[in-house]
Amino acid sequence: MSNFIGVSDAQFKKMEFTHYVKHGDGRTTCFEMDSCENCKQPIQAANAIGGSEKDIPFYKRIGMVETTDLPDEGYYSDKVEGEACYGCKG
Repeated sequence: MSNFIGVSDAQFKKMEFTHYVKHGDGRTTCFEMDSCENCKQPIQAANAIGGSEKDIPFYKRIGMVETTDLPDEGYYSDKVEGEACYGCKG
């Protein structure tokens, strides 16, 4: 069972979080690393969630990768029919 109340490891993994970043104050952010369909820059896919550094053993257990930088958020763009960044506005 994950550290997230009522969420099994399998359920959490289905949420497609691939990476996490530590903020230095005990908090973490879990997110799916994606890339802009237009410029190919790394972006944070929608639906990131917050967690705690206490959850890191769980993150590692399900295969999440730690990163030092939280990439910019992306959004779904009808123009490119996929994820886009705000920098190039897909």
